[in-house]
Amino acid sequence: MPSHTRNRINPPEILLISLVWIVLITAPFLFGYATDEVSWKSMIKPLEMLLPLAVIFLINRFLLVPFIFFRQKTSNYLQYILSVAALISVITIASFLFTSPIPYQSSS
Repeated sequence: MPSHTRNRINPPEILLISLVWIVLITAPFLFGYATDEVSWKSMIKPLEMLLPLAVIFLINRFLLVPFIFFRQKTSNYLQYILSVAALISVITIASFLFTSPIPYQSSS
C-alpha cells in the first residue's frame, strides 16, 4: 500500500474520532456534580487526565499503526504490541512522577 493512502483519514473516521473525543472531554462537565459556582480548577482537572490519552492516541494512530502494523509481516505484530505497551508505561510513570499527591482530608 502506498504511504500517501496509508495515512489518509476518511470523513467517517474523522467524524467518529471527533465524536468520541467530544464525549470524553464533555462527559465530566455534563455528568459531574452540579454546583452553583464553577471553578477553573475543577474544569481543568479532567482535561489534565485526558491529555496523556490524547497523546497516546495520536502517536498510535499516526505513527505506530501505519508504520509498524500495516507492513504485513508477522514479526511486526510483536513489535507493535511492545511499542504500545512501552508508550503506555512511559506515560503512566510520567503521570505518577509529575502529579502532586492529593492531600488527605479527614471526615471529622
